[in-house]
Amino acid sequence: MSEYNAGYLVGIIFGVFVMCAAVLIFLRLTRKERSSKNDYDERQMLVRGKGDRYAFVTLFVYNLIYVLFGDYIELIAVRSVVLFMGIILSTWVYVVYTIWNDGYFSLNEKPKSWIGIFAAIAIVNTINGIQDMYYYGVIQNGVISETVIGLMEGCCIFFILAVIMAKSFLEKREGQNEE
Repeated sequence: MSEYNAGYLVGIIFGVFVMCAAVLIFLRLTRKERSSKNDYDERQMLVRGKGDRYAFVTLFVYNLIYVLFGDYIELIAVRSVVLFMGIILSTWVYVVYTIWNDGYFSLNEKPKSWIGIFAAIAIVNTINGIQDMYYYGVIQNGVISETVIGLMEGCCIFFILAVIMAKSFLEKREGQNEE
């Protein structure tokens, strides 16, 4: 094994350990209790099931449109960008529905602690996306290239963050109105 391959392997192993530690820290920060298992009540499970169904239908319709008009759509953007947009749309449908109907976070999670985590992830993805677009360009061979995917991810997570914050704001406002 060459020195390059050995260093690459050590880097991968170190990365796995760092990610495991990050997951443990996230669990510690986002849980009300020490349990790592999510506790959802029956109503939340129904909301999550409906959200899954709505997201599935969204992705199904999106892919059907892609099958019908894919040749024309690929004149604008490469296939991976177009398909990733379908994933983002279905994710938005699921997340928005479940957040607005109180099914996204389990009973033993602290939603406010997720705001910082989502913000950090969104910032990192947005910065990486902008760097990719700057270094490699947005348009390659006359179509939008894969370099926009990082920015799409960042915008998707910022959107989710905005929905969480809006829901939190409305709940706080309703709580003040009741008093």
